[in-house]
Amino acid sequence: MAGLLVFAALPLSVRAQPITGNDFEVDAVDGPVLGSSREVGMAGAYTALASGASGAPFNPAAFAAREIYEYEPWAWDLTLSYFFPGVGGANDFFDNGRRGVDTSGFQFADIGGRLQYRNAGAGLLVRTLNYRVPLGTGTRFNVSLITAHVAAAYGLLDGQLTVGLGARVASMDVAVVRLGSNDSLVSFTGTGAEVGAILGLANMPFRVGLSARMPVDSRVAPDAVGAGTTQVAGLFLPRSVHLPWEIEAGFAWQLGPKPLNSRYLRYKRAEPRVLRALAGQAGAEDAAERAQSEVEREARVRSRSLRRRYLLLSGSLLLIGRTRNGVGLDAFLEQERRPRGRRISFGVRLGAEAEVVPDWLKLRAGFYVEPARQLDVSPRPHVTAGMDLRLFSVFGYTLRGTVTIDGAPRYADFGLGLGIWH
Repeated sequence: MAGLLVFAALPLSVRAQPITGNDFEVDAVDGPVLGSSREVGMAGAYTALASGASGAPFNPAAFAAREIYEYEPWAWDLTLSYFFPGVGGANDFFDNGRRGVDTSGFQFADIGGRLQYRNAGAGLLVRTLNYRVPLGTGTRFNVSLITAHVAAAYGLLDGQLTVGLGARVASMDVAVVRLGSNDSLVSFTGTGAEVGAILGLANMPFRVGLSARMPVDSRVAPDAVGAGTTQVAGLFLPRSVHLPWEIEAGFAWQLGPKPLNSRYLRYKRAEPRVLRALAGQAGAEDAAERAQSEVEREARVRSRSLRRRYLLLSGSLLLIGRTRNGVGLDAFLEQERRPRGRRISFGVRLGAEAEVVPDWLKLRAGFYVEPARQLDVSPRPHVTAGMDLRLFSVFGYTLRGTVTIDGAPRYADFGLGLGIWH
């Protein structure tokens, strides 16, 4: 009886095709771009620009892709982002035409880190998407989707070609919460491989990136054929939760005097020349130490003397595979069979970034087409914008404040953040 009350409380719009068994899969693909302020501000056109931990969801080669200011043998970074999708009531996160569950309680966060020595790097990024779906007084659904990207990468050709290999781990939990009880409906964990590469030739103004992610699949309920049906709290459970394969290709071009690419080993190879120059001087016993200091000094001078003005343009094309007998997570919660992910879908992403006030202000803008996963819904256009503002220095680090906006029909995302200014 309680299960029937839960089902009746759902705001169903059309019940012509209710789910009556376990013969379906949840298509767990995220439509809107999620990530750091730079990634969202540039509309997710980040496959060729991915670097550090925050770039891992776009390309696993990011864990060994050095930025122009990373000249020392050891390099590391930490990332933390927090967003509130669905601001202003525009909360059609699943792009289903505003039908169905209220997803206004969305919270998105990612946290990760990367450690690199010379050309080898490794790291981990964990992304969490949590939201509450109200069912009535004292009753709601709690939904949590956690995706982790763990990978190792290496830079070839003096770091001009970076390749990465890793895994995408997805964990999902759906629970119905009532007064004094918490019943788990769906809980799964699955793993799939991912590979990627970034080509950035030294002194050239362009980069090319390519990444591929294998499917992540996990069985939830037994096959309905000959095994009966599985229900929890009055809801038929899916046979599995599925993240399909993805292939993403990207290109970036930078205008202006600021270089886009560099060779890490350029500074390392300068060391023997400095050693020879110091060999005949007094105190040759500490020549190696002075040589290393000289190499680092030259690198710092070169980095700081770079002219700041630039215009960076990037684009990418994303292909996403099918989910057989798929429905959206929202349709599962409503127990309504609305086909989702039944065909290969694609998205186009375009972004731009410029440092309009040298060493103080960066602006970003972008446009992307969200793949149409639901059969009766058209691809959805998004417009994004963002900015980085230099703030003040703390413990030797200069902080930056970030603002990011992503707007589309029936969807809006707004984010604020802090980071290190480079």
